[in-house]
Amino acid sequence: MSDLPSTLQRIADAPDLSSLDAERVSALGKNGWVTALLKTLGGMSPEERQSQGPAIQGQRAEVAAAIEARKAFVLRTHASPVQIRAMQQVGAPLRVIAPGRVYRSDSDATHTPMFHQVEGLVIDRNITMGHLKWTLETFLKAFFERDDIAIRMRPSYFPFTEPSAEVDVGWSMEKGRRVVGGQEGWMEVLGSGMVHPRVIAAAGLDPDEWQGFAFGTGIDRLAMLKYGMNDLRQFFDGDIRWLKHYGFSALAIPTLSAGVGA
Repeated sequence: MSDLPSTLQRIADAPDLSSLDAERVSALGKNGWVTALLKTLGGMSPEERQSQGPAIQGQRAEVAAAIEARKAFVLRTHASPVQIRAMQQVGAPLRVIAPGRVYRSDSDATHTPMFHQVEGLVIDRNITMGHLKWTLETFLKAFFERDDIAIRMRPSYFPFTEPSAEVDVGWSMEKGRRVVGGQEGWMEVLGSGMVHPRVIAAAGLDPDEWQGFAFGTGIDRLAMLKYGMNDLRQFFDGDIRWLKHYGFSALAIPTLSAGVGA
């Protein structure tokens, strides 16, 4: 028996990948209702198959297309929607840290298709770029546990901020390896900017009264830099030898910051 309308609605409402996969199994899995309909074709006469087959195949195609379409909203490329919802639900003043998984079509030593991002948002009166710069400097010094952290902000473009800036952190060579700290060179670590007045207005706030800044960075990339790793993909390989080497476990805090030895 067809369950197409309710299935399509549940797919459209699926909040995450696990919920979406449950709907896929329910419809297209071994014991799914679409699969059950397809199995009935074998017991039909040629005339019945000719008339009913296209309709059943059409339902399968419609469910599959709906799943793929929903997977594209669920597989978000950034966590900025969390900021927007927070502004709409809480209003101002507001301070938000939003961690989450994001997905992009990249895979090399410094990019992975899935990675973890954390975004920050501050909305208050009289917020300036100076507040943003101080916040980022303070965070990076605390994260990398060094007082000689230097940052530079380069003009850039992001759809939700104006002005926008890419943030680079200074690095130097220590004992033959590149470490964060000093100013021998620069590497990009995050994007940031002042929240666009139109975004503030769209959230129901007066941009003449409220201003804010936002930033976003990859947690995996920062960990890679802090612990001296040279390939981001190793975080996701599940190699127990690699995990033990760096001291990562469910019950232990990583303590190695010198990188891989000989």
